[in-house]
Amino acid sequence: MDQWEEELKKPHNGRLRAYAAGLFDTDRNKRWVDCSHSIAALNFWSVPTLQYLGTLDSRLIPDDAEVVKTGFPKTPYNDLSDHITASYLWVLGMYELVRTLDQFARPADSPLHDVYQDINSYKRKINRLRIPLAKMEAAKSNPDDSPIAYPGLHQVHGMAWQLGDKDWITRRELSDEALQLFERIHSSAKPS
Repeated sequence: MDQWEEELKKPHNGRLRAYAAGLFDTDRNKRWVDCSHSIAALNFWSVPTLQYLGTLDSRLIPDDAEVVKTGFPKTPYNDLSDHITASYLWVLGMYELVRTLDQFARPADSPLHDVYQDINSYKRKINRLRIPLAKMEAAKSNPDDSPIAYPGLHQVHGMAWQLGDKDWITRRELSDEALQLFERIHSSAKPS
């Protein structure tokens, strides 16, 4: 038995086992962790919150690929409803973190004020989906949208929601944009 197999058996290496099984994107998770510390000025608990959302995203991406390929996520139960629910909760959680960040970055003396416009722009975009998911009504900024965000499957990005006849929002596109936003925040952070 080689060292790799020994590491996979250790109980604390669940993510390593998930990576080996194709269930977890460790490179993406590292990107989330690397940029998470840049929001510590908001409050200490924002850092692990972003890391938790990043971990969930790093699990959902391989699941999305499997759902596109086979119709089912690559999980022990092949439970599509669990995948839809986890995707839904990721959207709600990311919105709440970004909403809080938006409030924190708004004042001119905020350490994140330089990226306030980027934060606010992303908040408005994710809010378009969050409103029908959470409140079952169309966002005021898009009154022609459906009051219900109907879940569906995008053939490239996986989990998606339909908001209008031709308007779809994918969780993957939202997560890519969120990761880019937090990497921008990280790169703009001034050394203390």
